[in-house]
Amino acid sequence: ENQPLILMGTSAGGNLAFGTALRLIDQDMADKVSGVVALAPITVHPDAVPEHLKEQYTAYEENAELTVNSRAAMQVFFDCYKAPVDDVYTSCLLHPRLLALPKVYIAELGLDTLRDDARLMKGALDTAKVPVMYDAYPGFPHCSFMFPFKSL
Repeated sequence: ENQPLILMGTSAGGNLAFGTALRLIDQDMADKVSGVVALAPITVHPDAVPEHLKEQYTAYEENAELTVNSRAAMQVFFDCYKAPVDDVYTSCLLHPRLLALPKVYIAELGLDTLRDDARLMKGALDTAKVPVMYDAYPGFPHCSFMFPFKSL
């Protein structure tokens, strides 16, 4: 009935899970969420990566054309979404209240353009002392559990 929810999503859905949880926190409704599950999530727009983290944000170059979720495809998605690059519900990594998040599960896919989004969010959550369970799947492309091949 009024039990808290676990918000879950993959890729852009992982971003929506984080963004929704953070918006609820900002609206003093943190008790409505008991956890976030983010599988290969978008956590920051590539143009909004903080300067001190840019050296760790290389997957957009390294994995640019390796999967269905190419760098060019990601740019189209961001262009269609039309959110400011530093919007804290789109670039959730930048949100000042990450420490208020409940427990989080993140899955990283090693051949994904979003690999570093997962890694940077884990680092930020660790720093904020948010309980995080994290699994890395090296060699797996974006959403490989749905798209078992590198290309369609």
